[in-house]
Amino acid sequence: MGAVETIATARAKNVKLNKLENDYYLCIIATGNQFDDPAIFDLGLSKSEAQQTISDLILLCSNLSKGESLYVMNRDRKIRISNHPMLGVPVLYFDIPGIAGDMTSVTEKELLKFQKALEAYSE
Repeated sequence: MGAVETIATARAKNVKLNKLENDYYLCIIATGNQFDDPAIFDLGLSKSEAQQTISDLILLCSNLSKGESLYVMNRDRKIRISNHPMLGVPVLYFDIPGIAGDMTSVTEKELLKFQKALEAYSE
């Protein structure tokens, strides 16, 4: 396994945009169970795939109604993504198999930060 490079962090480093060799992924730490390993949502195998996935997630922030969910396949896992805004701000929750704690989440603002960081990132 190669070294992990962190491209950007958010929420006191609990949400990270990481790169492992040629595999980009978003690492989201569950808050409900201290014994959980970090939950990983795969963004793609290239910078352009990761950028497209982040853009798609940002679109979900405005296209999913409050409380609405959809399922996506991610690394052969069926993950439910739900929009549960807080104070009017879109928040996407990821129900990831194998995570015992509360569903993990990422805000639209965090996704926009990651989008900008990935655009500036040079391989």
